[in-house]
Amino acid sequence: MSDHVIPSYWNPVFPGSERYNFVQHALEAGYSVFFYDRLGSGLSDQYQLPPSSATHLPQLTNPSLPSSPSPVTHVQFAPQVSILTTLTHLLQLPSSPYTLNTPIRKVVQVGHSFGAFLSAAVLATTTPTTPNTGDGLVLTGFSGRFEWLSLFTAGGQARVAALQRPDRWGALQHGYLVPVDGYAAAYGGFKAPFFERRVAEWLYQRQSPYAVGEGLTGVTWPLDWGLVKVPVQVCGPR
Repeated sequence: MSDHVIPSYWNPVFPGSERYNFVQHALEAGYSVFFYDRLGSGLSDQYQLPPSSATHLPQLTNPSLPSSPSPVTHVQFAPQVSILTTLTHLLQLPSSPYTLNTPIRKVVQVGHSFGAFLSAAVLATTTPTTPNTGDGLVLTGFSGRFEWLSLFTAGGQARVAALQRPDRWGALQHGYLVPVDGYAAAYGGFKAPFFERRVAEWLYQRQSPYAVGEGLTGVTWPLDWGLVKVPVQVCGPR
């Protein structure tokens, strides 16, 4: 299971991208990879409300049409944890359509940045009485510490996505944010001299806005690392 706000992060396609393609490397080594778009990002940025729910959301001018989930009340950390937990359990079904009915023996949660924090939270919610949510954890872009959070937030210089790029995200509600420019985006995800500029530029052009709600609720999530009972690998900047 792989998680990141930029859907193509794990499977980039540009000249010379083979060395950075996590999916291809994993497949060549004999592993399967399942990655998804988190609620509010990528192809999960729209949903259609059932009629019974529409009356509780007055911001929707036409509840019968697909709409982006609220970046404040819907896209929060707890639902993201529940979604990833549910997807993990679906993969582990004996005849899962997500694995083309191929049984899998072990699941390793792999996350980057906020996705790494989310993956850790999912594993920390596993108890002896709940189904298994993973047999290992790989953290990239996040080592379990938060001393960097103020610098990361300041460096990103978040802007309202709909105002920053109305041609691309003009229909999104104003709680969806993006870094102010490519330099701010690179500051939060790369460390000189361990990256190629063209890679940072490629990711910036394919970024997906993030919701203010998941960030604000995520920093208050009571993550207890003592509850993570599986092997954990922390990947450094190289």
